[in-house]
Amino acid sequence: MSAPDLPDRDADWAETPELVVRMLYRLLLDREPDPGGFSHYVSVLRSNRLTAHQLARKFVESDEFQHRDPTRVHMATVTALGCRFILPAGSVAAAEIGSPAGYEPWVLPYFLERCRPGMTVLDVGASWGAFALPAAARVGPSGRVIAIEVSPRNCAILMRSIEANGFGNIDVLPLGLSDCLGPEILERQTFTNNNAIETDRRPPPGDWDRFDIVPVMPFDLLRSALGPVQLVKMDIEGMEYRAARGAAGFLREQRPTVFVEYSPEFQKIGSRARGADLLGLFLDLGYAVEILHRSQPRERLRQLARSAAIERVDAAWRRHVAEEGGTHLDLCLHPSRP
Repeated sequence: MSAPDLPDRDADWAETPELVVRMLYRLLLDREPDPGGFSHYVSVLRSNRLTAHQLARKFVESDEFQHRDPTRVHMATVTALGCRFILPAGSVAAAEIGSPAGYEPWVLPYFLERCRPGMTVLDVGASWGAFALPAAARVGPSGRVIAIEVSPRNCAILMRSIEANGFGNIDVLPLGLSDCLGPEILERQTFTNNNAIETDRRPPPGDWDRFDIVPVMPFDLLRSALGPVQLVKMDIEGMEYRAARGAAGFLREQRPTVFVEYSPEFQKIGSRARGADLLGLFLDLGYAVEILHRSQPRERLRQLARSAAIERVDAAWRRHVAEEGGTHLDLCLHPSRP
């Protein structure tokens, strides 16, 4: 494992021994200094037994540096919505969750309004827990959040936050929802929480180390084991249509309110389907559509024919892409008839 470039002169380093030692631990070992090591190396620098440059070389030659995990990401704690999020430091999600505006302010507060004590919430595409964690706080100990997340790395990050909050009412299921049972492949992530199943894609020969093989299945195979669900959030990067097809029995029988991301482009890539296919599935099941606009009030589509409702949503999506530079709409789908 090669060493990073190091400065040639001690003048290039920070001014105090404490700052030098702390910087070396963070940059080279990717951790905060332990008290014993910190005191020892500060003393070494103060007594001029080693220069800062020599100490850096010592760190680079250590077993810890030589065997460190190059994929390890430094984590940061973000407090928001009454929860502690343990997230990759500097990530876009961490910045948005911790911002004054909050994460997806046009949809998340509305979603949380519908989370009530004792309720069971299904979060499909839970990622790092922006919806699942505050939902768990809202439904309380008598409620339950079922967090379905296909990425093993995302699941590990989510579990950190669950432990940090002491939540005992979140179940994490490491799988994807689809309209069939089988394996798919998922490219391993580095710093982002956005990921998509690579339907019909196979890596080049000998390149499997960059991918995880993940299970997918219809939700209708799981629903008898999970019990009644009152609220669903679905954000799975274009797999929404296939997931909804595989949950048709559940939707018809239990009739939960469903929050879903809508993009005809994403559906074409992820589900090999049209946006109209996704909307039509819910409309045919008796759901009414509410568009959660970002820069104007929410729009409930009432008493519209099937084709008119689909065209209204598609027109809103096209405006959003053209005028706001976005990629998708957020919809709330209300069960309007038994």
